[in-house]
Amino acid sequence: MQAGGERHGPGFAGALIGFAVCCLVLFATGANAADEMEFRVVEVGASENCGSKCLHIISAQGEITENSADKFSAFLDHNLRQRHLNGIVLLHSPGGNVVGATKLGKLLRQLGVAVVVARADGATKLIGADIRLAPGRCMSACVFVLMGGAKRVVPAPSTVGIHRMFRIETGRDPAGGPSYRRVFANAPFVEQLRQYSDEMGVSASLVDSAERVSPDTVHIVSPAELRRWRLGSPKF
Repeated sequence: MQAGGERHGPGFAGALIGFAVCCLVLFATGANAADEMEFRVVEVGASENCGSKCLHIISAQGEITENSADKFSAFLDHNLRQRHLNGIVLLHSPGGNVVGATKLGKLLRQLGVAVVVARADGATKLIGADIRLAPGRCMSACVFVLMGGAKRVVPAPSTVGIHRMFRIETGRDPAGGPSYRRVFANAPFVEQLRQYSDEMGVSASLVDSAERVSPDTVHIVSPAELRRWRLGSPKF
């Protein structure tokens, strides 16, 4: 695995490529504040006590920040020296920083990993022949991380949600108290994300559709839209 400028095991290659656009933070409307995205190695299999048959894969769970790709690179530097990891990342996130999401998405593509919207905790769903996982959520900015998967899997009843991008700017109102306002993505930023989507092999129509969804709600992507936008499939 190639990350952070150091060589790792076979099957992964590349280095982090920046995406120099303005910062937007995009969350699923109504989502509770989440902890910053953390990465950990998890063991999954056909049963909770899979023993030597367990697969060692990576869980990415929490809010996406601008430095999530750097944290992932550091995580790989530490963990790949200790054990063999299968090229699968479980993704569960309410969204977060759009720039950070595209950076992490590009890094995942360079590494050639498969991304599955699911959680390892609470083995409630069987995916494929040997992997039992719980449903996950990939909301708002998380979709740009999902795009980075060399293979993208969204098994039912895991969900992907999209809506219009915005960030919150804080200031002071005339009375001296805090004020907040939404700032939406401008046309050049949206075009850069359309280009990113196309580079990842995902239809740019997904970005256009997200921009038509009110920021006060979330559109849950249907299985038909997953196929039409080439965002993912329900099975490996």
